[in-house]
Amino acid sequence: MTIWRAFWLGFLSITALVAITPGKAASEVVAACPETVRGRFDPSRDLLIVNYDIKPDVDDLHSAAAFASFANRFPRCFDFVVVAGTYGNQGGGFVQANALLNIAFGKRWLNAHDNRLEAANAITKRIGKTLRAGGSVWIAEGGQSDFSADVVASLGTERALVPLLRQRVHVVQHSDWNEQAATPAKLAYLRATVDYRRIADGNAAGNGTPGFATDDPSWWPRLLRDPKSGAVWAEAKRLADQTNPTSAYVNPSVAKGGLDFSDTVEVAYIFGLETIADHEGFFRMVLDPSVLIAPYDVFPPQITRYMATPAILVFSKTSDWRHNEGIAGADRYFADLASSRGWGFFTTANGAVFRPEILSRFKLIVFNNMTGDVLSPAQRMAFEAWMADGGAWIGLHGAGDNSHISWPWYDRQLIGPEFIGHPANPQFQQAQLATLAPEHPVMAGFPANWAATEEWYSFDAHPSAFGMKPLLGLSEASYDPFNRQYGPRENLRMGPKPADHPVVWIRCLGNARAFYSALGHQQFLYDDPNYRRLLANAVDWVLDRSSNKSC
Repeated sequence: MTIWRAFWLGFLSITALVAITPGKAASEVVAACPETVRGRFDPSRDLLIVNYDIKPDVDDLHSAAAFASFANRFPRCFDFVVVAGTYGNQGGGFVQANALLNIAFGKRWLNAHDNRLEAANAITKRIGKTLRAGGSVWIAEGGQSDFSADVVASLGTERALVPLLRQRVHVVQHSDWNEQAATPAKLAYLRATVDYRRIADGNAAGNGTPGFATDDPSWWPRLLRDPKSGAVWAEAKRLADQTNPTSAYVNPSVAKGGLDFSDTVEVAYIFGLETIADHEGFFRMVLDPSVLIAPYDVFPPQITRYMATPAILVFSKTSDWRHNEGIAGADRYFADLASSRGWGFFTTANGAVFRPEILSRFKLIVFNNMTGDVLSPAQRMAFEAWMADGGAWIGLHGAGDNSHISWPWYDRQLIGPEFIGHPANPQFQQAQLATLAPEHPVMAGFPANWAATEEWYSFDAHPSAFGMKPLLGLSEASYDPFNRQYGPRENLRMGPKPADHPVVWIRCLGNARAFYSALGHQQFLYDDPNYRRLLANAVDWVLDRSSNKSC
């Protein structure tokens, strides 16, 4: 009894889900749908069905997010239902994407993998009612045609609908592979019964449909920030990245960190948008204008060809908290240091400086309170390659906060532990520090114990757990290590001894050397003789390649 009750409750919920929009709502749809996106679709009476196989290629996950972005951009513009699990006879596993589809479409989707018969019955009823009311049905075939063929066969049992199938049921398919993976007899039946339209493949641009697959990952920051669809893209990315490596077909664009929503070209065709060139054109149409501003610098700064060598690059771009005072103090310190040594010096907040041909002019790079996601994937790769070639890097204060998690290599290889907070109320406190490695060259001439006023950072782990060598530690007994003003964490203690709470550490990465100091929020510290000596020693050490004994 319980099983049958659950079945009928589920069937009734599906039936309720696919109820036809009443006439009043249809008129609202027409008013909400601009002419530019109506194309072949009549929003006053037509129905859109978007099918995804989600087996085994993860492109359907990105495609679902892209269609959700389109629907969110034009709300109440058209009536639609999404169906997942519309696969044919291909191998591989079905990707359960319930969370993604719930976020993207709410109750406007059906699961044909788990409930194929119920989903087919529900779609059959929706199509039949639309045809009887004088509307057309457009099926964006993001999967194979087996499911659509079964639905059309059911419709064909009603004699009055048979002549309407060829006239007003339009199936749009873009993929040779989808046709090859469909059951041949069902594909042949569908082609012979409805208006079946084969369009060009959406995996490539310039062939008559938009190119909705790209290896370029640079759009992800903007997609994830979109106020309407960011959560959908975040789940699509998470699930695709998780599933792709073990899928029966590894999507090459996704594997490279890019995008593949090629199963959206059918939707573009239906709404008359097939002239969009590629993914960029699509995103510029559907994303919120606030996120379309390029988050990364494109044009590099002009650097005189007469710059002395060796040269220091001081980089201070921020997209999170900006420590204006500390940035000014560090800029002045390194400019003075370079001048006193006859070195070249260049300071900038322009991320486009991170190009191989530009970085090759510098022996030392300083991240001066750099915060947030400020470098494009290509710019990050240029810096990583520069480091792998024996680079020398110094990071100051905000460069080690927790706003860099989108760059795992930097976050864990150069910084190591993750910042968890600093005291507030009071924010700046005087505290005692102790030298943890007095024999190390960076600590030469530095006092065994030292007092300084700073915004004291705490971290989630000891830097030694990441292969770092701690040089300077903080005595928690000498200040109040609590955040009593904001944030989810109040107790910021790391341990009772200075060795438990390092604030300065180093690391060697092959022939590269890295130095990080959690100090440097305010400009006054850069006038302190002891801190100036520490930084000068750090410069000498990261540039020294004579031995790795001090690593």
